[in-house]
Amino acid sequence: MPFLINTAKKIIKGVARRFSFDSDLRQKNSPAVKINQRNLYNFYRHAISTGFRCPLADTGFRVYSQFEEDGILLYIFAAIGIEHQTFIDIGSGNGINSNCANFAVNFGWHGLFIDGNRKNIKKGVHPTKAYFVS
Repeated sequence: MPFLINTAKKIIKGVARRFSFDSDLRQKNSPAVKINQRNLYNFYRHAISTGFRCPLADTGFRVYSQFEEDGILLYIFAAIGIEHQTFIDIGSGNGINSNCANFAVNFGWHGLFIDGNRKNIKKGVHPTKAYFVS
């Protein structure tokens, strides 16, 4: 009987984790997130053009990144400009929780996610949009 209970718990946890993961992705990919970030990018561009500089420590936020790199990178690219929308992310994990994922999904950048863990690659690969190298 304990075997059946433990097996049922594992199945339920797996299903709950999958739905939670899908829900998180829907929120990260929502039009509101995309619009707000583009507005923030344009605000930064305008502010910088008038001589205003934000403290870098105040610009961080997380959508896909682990440690607020999404916001910091958005500010840096607003400050220096974007000529080519291309990236290479080495050690990207599954590519979903990556500091380049935000630019790929919300800003249309193209690039390469590289990771040495095949499980990460399998979890993050999208058959028509990304190629992962292990």
